[in-house]
Amino acid sequence: MYRRQRGSSSEGLEAGVCFVSLRRGSRWLLGPRPALLLALAAIVLASVGAFGYVLLDSPAQSRREAEKRFDERARISAALTAAIFTASAGQRASGRDEGVRRANG
Repeated sequence: MYRRQRGSSSEGLEAGVCFVSLRRGSRWLLGPRPALLLALAAIVLASVGAFGYVLLDSPAQSRREAEKRFDERARISAALTAAIFTASAGQRASGRDEGVRRANG
């Protein structure tokens, strides 16, 4: 049933029989449920990839948030400064008008 390989002193099997023994060896390596093992490996790889993306994107997200906070503070500061100048300019104008009224009397 099995033939010896030519040129070899040890007993050998045909290629088809060797392939079957490789499949049995891979079944031993992968376990009784290779599909389940491969599915779990895919889930683990996807999880590692997702965590890697989050880890690499975190500094960029922090930078975007810091820039947004800076813009908000700059707008508030500009509005406050404009309000102060408007109020002081209004007081000077009303003081001038009152001085003119007193002078014209």
